[in-house]
Amino acid sequence: MILAWIDCTSVQVPHLAGLARVGAMAAYLAHFVGFARAQKRLPGSILIGCGLMAAADLLSRLLFYPYQMPVDHFASLVGAPYLVWAVMRPSSS
Repeated sequence: MILAWIDCTSVQVPHLAGLARVGAMAAYLAHFVGFARAQKRLPGSILIGCGLMAAADLLSRLLFYPYQMPVDHFASLVGAPYLVWAVMRPSSS
């Protein structure tokens, strides 16, 4: 039972990593755009995250036509460099 659980978890984690990067990137972008308070940052992060996933879906369909690339892989390709930049930049405070 435990081995089946570990197997199912190990299969799903790589597929969800792209979505997690988009979520982290959306929160950083929401703060960068000007949503400083948590009450405004959460809806801003949701809207920005939805927009990023829609843009990643559109670009992955257009750039790799007639082939298909999973949208979370494309979001990882776009989001990972931004997340590294956001973490490595000096803080403004």
